[in-house]
Amino acid sequence: DRVADIWAGAGYYSELIASIVGEDGEVLLVNNLAYEKFAGKALAERREGRDMGSVTLHTREAEDLELGEDNLDAALIIMSYHDLYHVDEPNGWRPIDADNFIGQIHRALKPGGRFLVVDHYAAPGTGKDSAQELHRIDVDFAKKDITAHGFKLVAQSDVLRNPDDDYNIMVFDPQILFNDGFYDLIEVRIPKGSLLKPQFPAALSGRTHALGRIFDILGGLLGQGTPEFLNAAGFSSSPHLFYSGWDNRKASKGE
Repeated sequence: DRVADIWAGAGYYSELIASIVGEDGEVLLVNNLAYEKFAGKALAERREGRDMGSVTLHTREAEDLELGEDNLDAALIIMSYHDLYHVDEPNGWRPIDADNFIGQIHRALKPGGRFLVVDHYAAPGTGKDSAQELHRIDVDFAKKDITAHGFKLVAQSDVLRNPDDDYNIMVFDPQILFNDGFYDLIEVRIPKGSLLKPQFPAALSGRTHALGRIFDILGGLLGQGTPEFLNAAGFSSSPHLFYSGWDNRKASKGE
């Protein structure tokens, strides 16, 4: 599949999607110059020393994203749809023609292609007014805006919605937790022949217990960054019953 991650910033979601589409697919990491300036350092750090898979950097301005026609299987805008109605010219964020912008995406998608939008809720009835100061967007305005360009709403989820949100906090306020590439991916390598990746001959042992210990370690590492969310007890503090023994059957190839 070919996917466009629009206003992708540091490429957090681009890299995740690349792991799904695989080497036969392609993910366009789309930024304009202003976004590239804003997230360029984080993107460079992400790319340094590791392969991001089938990600292609695609820096274009909003007036012409150069996405083509009928050649995308999916497109997404994560936390940046409201920026179509945000202006910050001192930092290079010029006014965007939202009709032209959304129209480009619609033309680029193949028939049946998917368009995913995730953004911060604004107070109901405020339309696009909160985009400038709070970086939020009214969900009903967004649905009308997007469907007016030929899209059909097929699903909506509140899984990330905070029921205690009063819609008055600017999204970069420390009270709002989010991960848009600010916390890097964690790569876990398990050597062959270890307890979690045994090779024959190997005794049966408490692999679940060891996995629990690994979760505890990872939880502790993450908790150093956000100690207020650190668990009081780890997964592997629960009691387990294990059987250890030796399978003395003759080894066969592939066992």
